[in-house]
Amino acid sequence: MITKCIKIVEDCENKLIELESQLQNITEKAEQALTITKLYHTKLQELILKTKDFGTQEDEIKFFKELKPTVVSKFIYWSNILTLETKKPIGSEKAQRKFLKAALKDLIRFWNQNLEFYQYYRSKNNCLDHVLFVRGKEDVHLLIEPDYFYADPAFCTSHDLKVAKIIAYDVLAIYIKSEITKIASKKDKNGFNVMDKKQLYWTDNKISLVELIYALYIQGSFNRGTADIKELSSAFEKLFNVDLGDIYRSYIEIKGRQNPTKFLDELKTKLNAKIRVEDN
Repeated sequence: MITKCIKIVEDCENKLIELESQLQNITEKAEQALTITKLYHTKLQELILKTKDFGTQEDEIKFFKELKPTVVSKFIYWSNILTLETKKPIGSEKAQRKFLKAALKDLIRFWNQNLEFYQYYRSKNNCLDHVLFVRGKEDVHLLIEPDYFYADPAFCTSHDLKVAKIIAYDVLAIYIKSEITKIASKKDKNGFNVMDKKQLYWTDNKISLVELIYALYIQGSFNRGTADIKELSSAFEKLFNVDLGDIYRSYIEIKGRQNPTKFLDELKTKLNAKIRVEDN
């Protein structure tokens, strides 16, 4: 059964990656992502309730610690994105920053309230997995999500939802910080005048440019390595007249590809081919 569960999760992730490349409007993207994640969550639930037995405790732990939280975290993330985008003030930049910082504080509050478990999960500890991620093994002395008491006991453990929230909120924090930085960068629209912005347009895939920017960032090619990734992306956006959107999400997508350096490899191959032709 665990093999079928893995396939469902992989299909869900592939659908979301495909969605990322197709849509630019964040609200529309969030709405469709929620539909996708809900569909695959239902598929997982139906499979578990039908089969019931995982066969081994190791498979049950893998499902509730890794597989189910992967799908649920996507739902939590996109649900929060939709809330942020629909409730974000339309007024002044100051009001928008205040709204986003308040949302970030809520995430920090969650991390602080669950610090012990957060450290347990992030350190890849497994000494309590047989209690935290096995059905019917809940310990009332441990911090348990209130939603657990209303969920189907055949499809949840005491801490799988908490894992999903940790995964979702880590990525959500990156998104919120990028939005705050984006607002701040609007104040310096004239701070980048290397050349006339109207002369060059990036016409290749946007995620390819993100791949290139991250490579230069990791290499430390600007300001002796002190320039941060948002500064670089903002500069490239202005130089090439392109809106890269949420580059942190794009980076996560790049890491999840079978070949994370696809664009860079293509550049290397084509440059080497040209050099060889010219030398012959």
